[in-house]
Amino acid sequence: MNQTLNMLVVCATLTITACVASRPVEIQAKEVSTDAFQEYNCDQLAGFYRSKKKMAVDMEAELKRRADTNEDLFAVWAVTGLQTGGYSYNDGPLSEEYAEIKGNMAAIQVVMIDKDCTNLPW
Repeated sequence: MNQTLNMLVVCATLTITACVASRPVEIQAKEVSTDAFQEYNCDQLAGFYRSKKKMAVDMEAELKRRADTNEDLFAVWAVTGLQTGGYSYNDGPLSEEYAEIKGNMAAIQVVMIDKDCTNLPW
């Protein structure tokens, strides 16, 4: 009986943690080729970088909100055993898009450094 209860707790914990959204700092940049950015000049690259950075900041806020919501729902469930009816987020398209944007920003940085750009936007 005690082993069955322990197994149920482990399974429930694994199920819940599998549905938790990642924090932005936990999402790794996607590997992006620098080839797509080679044809642009330094000013264009700086503009692309600033645009991607703004998108990343907006996504970071949403991803953090989702992760915080999941933590709050889990805390209520863990303490009371009651499901609150809130929506649990997981890593989905937003996380994938955020990883791609981080990869684009890294690729732009590499190209700007290779081109000896002086107007680095970071």
